[in-house]
Amino acid sequence: MLAIHPLNETSLLVTFGDQFDNATLDLIGLFCHQLKSRCPARLLKEVLPSYNTVMIEYHIDRISFDQLHQLIHQSYLSIVQLSPSQSETRLVELPVFYMGPDLARIANHANMSVEQVIQCHSDTLYRVYAIGFSPGFPYLGEVDPRIATPRLTSPRKQVAAGSVGIADNQTGIYPNASPGGWNILGLCPHALLDNDYQCRLQVGDQVRFVPIAQDEFLHLGGQLGEEFR
Repeated sequence: MLAIHPLNETSLLVTFGDQFDNATLDLIGLFCHQLKSRCPARLLKEVLPSYNTVMIEYHIDRISFDQLHQLIHQSYLSIVQLSPSQSETRLVELPVFYMGPDLARIANHANMSVEQVIQCHSDTLYRVYAIGFSPGFPYLGEVDPRIATPRLTSPRKQVAAGSVGIADNQTGIYPNASPGGWNILGLCPHALLDNDYQCRLQVGDQVRFVPIAQDEFLHLGGQLGEEFR
């Protein structure tokens, strides 16, 4: 069920039910496409999908709340009869050198070998649920329950850019070096942020991790910090 909640005088939150899943992500993707096609870009500041919501920031001097409210409902009604196959889902494959500082501990927590953890993590097809907590950080779900691992009790002061980690039932990638408490499995050599500092992944994308050897990681431009040596 669609719900619209004003956040302040220039933004609102559109909620698509109480839970999030792949069907909700598909619906949100179609909704954002429809809204942008119906509402000129000059009227909107940002359209930010995340899990089961879409935050919309708009120019109050160019469009009123009531006008935007109407466009939102029109966009939603135009997609509820569409089948999920009519949504366009992009598949992105990301190479990973699995040699993270927490890999052995994750294996011990899961009562699996390191090789089994790597296979389990890379065999899963993930969806991008949200982009947050730092610019460009993608939240991907869901990891195989066998390797779901709680966050570190004491976050690290510095996590290397490109680090691929697990926190509970989600996996993610650090786009920049930053503090963090996720369990690190390995490194991705591909930059996640473009020249405009925007994430190359989008909410709703499918992501598959592809294991690579150290030589290929370095050939692709990856760099190894001390914690990976």
